[in-house]
Amino acid sequence: MSELIHEVYPVEKGAFETAGEVSGTIKRMLRKLGVPSQVIRRVSVASYEVELNLVIHSLGNADEFDIQSTVGVGTNIHMKFFCV
Repeated sequence: MSELIHEVYPVEKGAFETAGEVSGTIKRMLRKLGVPSQVIRRVSVASYEVELNLVIHSLGNADEFDIQSTVGVGTNIHMKFFCV
């Protein structure tokens, strides 16, 4: 049995006032799910870096975030970042 969480967060070009909100949301979600702190730290840093790069260097687009947890196997976290 596996559980899948799929979230898509829009990121706007030049939206410096909201930069970091997506990575904060992802961090809180991972904490609630009981993901180890070392993994949360790595995912948070990666998502923040990409989010800021989308805000600064692209025309904006979205962070797509998937978490799949399989009983007895572990948790897989996949992040996809789309920019134009």
